[in-house]
Amino acid sequence: MISYHFTKYTKKIRKKKEEEVKESRLRYEAINRALLTHLSHTHFFKHSTIRKKKKMSSSVSPSHNVFVYGSFQEPAVVGLILECTPVIVSAQLHGFHRYRLKGRLHPCIAPFETGVINGKILTGLTDGQLENLDMIEGDEYERKTVEVVLTDTLEKMEVEAFIWANKDDPDMYGEWDFEEWKRLHMEKFIEASKKFIEWKKNPNGKTREEFAKFVNEDPPVA
Repeated sequence: MISYHFTKYTKKIRKKKEEEVKESRLRYEAINRALLTHLSHTHFFKHSTIRKKKKMSSSVSPSHNVFVYGSFQEPAVVGLILECTPVIVSAQLHGFHRYRLKGRLHPCIAPFETGVINGKILTGLTDGQLENLDMIEGDEYERKTVEVVLTDTLEKMEVEAFIWANKDDPDMYGEWDFEEWKRLHMEKFIEASKKFIEWKKNPNGKTREEFAKFVNEDPPVA
């Protein structure tokens, strides 16, 4: 009789232990599932955030580097046109010549097999700043990609440059001199640059051609 009750009691204890183990296992599995779900969501959020950042960065407009060889080499002038002074780097452009233009104070460049032009690169320009350069140069120049050589490191670099559209223009002659321009005409260009920015912000019915007159050569005194 005692043996019967003991066996029954033992079975009851064993069953209770089995139920506790089963309950413990179910609790562990539930916790594990919750942890995996959390990690999965965290992984998704992390990669989703990275994708969003990549998408945002890809939507940012790239900056522009422009080789200049005339009045825009002068920080006092280009700072007004761009409404800030960019980082400026010295460079050479091979295969072009810098010409004077009859009746004008600014130069132009055109292909010339043995030519070398010393100039500057305006680095990191925004779309808006490039638009300012496009507007002030007008339709007579074409903006093209060229290869220049950095003066300090001799590294090659692809940049944009404004090239005279009519390479056979009879008004092209001689060689334009930057130092001479600085000495004789820089102040006039600084005033013209101020007028350009004023005109762009408030055209007031005026055209670009009216602004362009400011950088033309003064007619000879009779």
